[in-house]
Amino acid sequence: MDFQRLHEFVVIAEKSSFTEAAKCLAVNPATLSRRQKSFANHLGFPLFTYDHGQLMLTKEAENFYPEALKACQAYRTLSSSLRKIAHEHRTMLKLAIAGEGMPRFLQTFLVNWNLVHPEIHFKIFDETQFELHQGLRNHLIDFYLAPSDQPLAATDLVQINLMTTTPQVLLPADHVLATQKRIALSQLKNEQFILYPTTKNTLIRDFQVHLLKTAHFETQPYRQISTLLFYNDLVAMKKGILLYPMAFTQVPTGCVARPLTGISQRPNYALFATKPPYSEAGKTFIEELSRFLRKE
Repeated sequence: MDFQRLHEFVVIAEKSSFTEAAKCLAVNPATLSRRQKSFANHLGFPLFTYDHGQLMLTKEAENFYPEALKACQAYRTLSSSLRKIAHEHRTMLKLAIAGEGMPRFLQTFLVNWNLVHPEIHFKIFDETQFELHQGLRNHLIDFYLAPSDQPLAATDLVQINLMTTTPQVLLPADHVLATQKRIALSQLKNEQFILYPTTKNTLIRDFQVHLLKTAHFETQPYRQISTLLFYNDLVAMKKGILLYPMAFTQVPTGCVARPLTGISQRPNYALFATKPPYSEAGKTFIEELSRFLRKE
């Protein structure tokens, strides 16, 4: 169905005049008449006739008009929705961020970004919303930001390592090791560990499990895990200590966070995405975030 011809038919029917409809449509009357004759041939029945010089709808066109009007209205609604989607694609980025909060360096970057690119907006989700692979593949998110100590296995997605991070250990403020500026992993051999809560993703939990496994620690982790919002408070309650792949955004009252040393490989803070091409906003985001973190 040619929706432009359909729209012209509706306007002509409402104006009862090719001349008036042509003015409304900003088209030559003869051109409009020629288009409608071609449209009528396509439909298989005549659309207009004259009665004493007055333009009238044919019987077939009268029956056709209500459906044509509904179709035009639905088309306008669909076109508006598509324009909105296209606009959002150009001006909206959907980010998912793993971890117990937005890293401070990312907070700083987004504040600066908003000053330079006020026309680009963000929808930001935590890791409880989308699983990394499905979120990206189904275009529910544009980019996933997370610390990771292992390369991504999926061949249809890309992992851009933005910066190397320094893992930290969170422990009670009165812990025997709390006075040290740095803590070696080997010093934690007999400790009780709290694992990161189970969410839609396992990157941070995988880091913890991998670290304990490579250190050959025999201790069993604390099993009664709280939600993502409250789990690190378990350290203050002295249920165990917590290993984390980067700096903590928030340190609970009664706790201290110390850099963790003595590990074979430091994690990366990475951006995960589908393979290119990206929108202009997406391409600019990757370039400027990479440049910003190289300066950090």
